[in-house]
This record gives sequence, C-alpha cells and structure tokens, in this order.
Amino acid sequence: MPRRLPLLLSCAAVWLIVPSCTHDFDQFEPPGGVPLAGAGGSAGADGGTSDAGGAIEAAAGAGGAAPEAGSGGTGGVGGVLDAATDAPACGAQPLPPGGTCPAVCNGGCAQHVCQIVCDASTPCQGQNVTCPHGFACDVQCSGQGACRNAALRCPDKYACNVECAAASACDSATVNCADGVCALSCGAEPNSCKNATLGCGPEQCGATCAGASKPKVQCGGSCGCTSC
Repeated sequence: MPRRLPLLLSCAAVWLIVPSCTHDFDQFEPPGGVPLAGAGGSAGADGGTSDAGGAIEAAAGAGGAAPEAGSGGTGGVGGVLDAATDAPACGAQPLPPGGTCPAVCNGGCAQHVCQIVCDASTPCQGQNVTCPHGFACDVQCSGQGACRNAALRCPDKYACNVECAAASACDSATVNCADGVCALSCGAEPNSCKNATLGCGPEQCGATCAGASKPKVQCGGSCGCTSC
C-alpha cells in the first residue's frame, strides 16, 4: 500500500488536467500478479480484452472466408483452372464399355476392341464397313485389294486403327474418323494405300507409311494431325 500512495496522490492532483491518469492506475499490477479490473475489463473504454478480441475474431472471420471464395469459387480463378483441367487432353483414349461381341467383328473382340478382318476369304472391296458402337475398332486389310474402294467408318467416341498390309490393300479406300483417336497404317507392299483418303475428326489423327504408297490426309479440325 505505501508504494501505491504516491501514485494516488499524483493522480488526484492532476485529475482536472489529465483525466487519463486513471488509465495508468488501471494498468497497475499489484505484487500479487492479478491485474485490476480496468486493465483487462470486458467493457472498458480503453479497449479491454473483449473489445480487442471481438475485433480480432471479426478480422479472422473476414480473412477466413475470402480465401475459400477466391481459390475454389466457381466464378473465381480456381473455377477457370478447374474447367481447363477437366478438358480432355488431345490423344486421350477413353475406355469403351464393350459388351457382347457384334457379328461384324469377325476377328473377335478382346479388351473392348472389335477386330474386323478383310482378307482373301472375307474381302471388303467396295463395301461400307462400320465399326460397332461401344467398342474401339481395329480393321485389318490383309489381303491383296481386300479393302479396295471400301468406305471404313470408325466408332463415334473410341480409338480406331486401320492397317493396310498387302498390295493394293486399301487402294482408293476412304477411312472416316469420328470423335476418337484415329490412325491409318500403310505397309511397304506396292500401292498399299494408293489414292486412299484419311478423313480426320476433332481428335488426334494420322497416317504412317512403311513404303512409297501414301494416303491423302484431311486434317480438318484435328487437335493433332500427322501425315506420311
């Protein structure tokens, strides 16, 4: 108590001049270590614990909501990046559902791929050959002139491969790609792809040539187109 008396007298003397002197008394901590009510009061005019804590909580609440809206909101940058990420990459090959192997797949079905064989015993000359829905497609033109003047139609969404592995196998043939990855392979045999045409869709599309016979490649809107 003797240590506090001078401070009390000093405050009383200058009360009318410096009213905030009481603030110094409020912040005084007695030897017992327990602060007086003014230092941490919940409703004090000097910004007690409750007022300051409320402001910090309000700031934390405002700061907590903003990052969530900015980073993951559908209208923010995060939404645009998510949309870009969701777009399929060029050359992506979705897994076809498959099912009961259709009759047109005379070479059988394996791992959701329909194999159509055009050879000397089952020629496809001048025919319209359409790959079935729900399967990727592999067309083998392995007999001489087996697919001459044929119109080969690839499946709507899935990968399609046409191989011309005999003399004049795909002479004047047309390969019509759809929305899946599409490829035409021309062997080294004479005229394997003479006057053949590969019509690409929007997906990756291209022709490879082992010999001098080269098809015409119509790239159209393909995201990745190659020719021999």
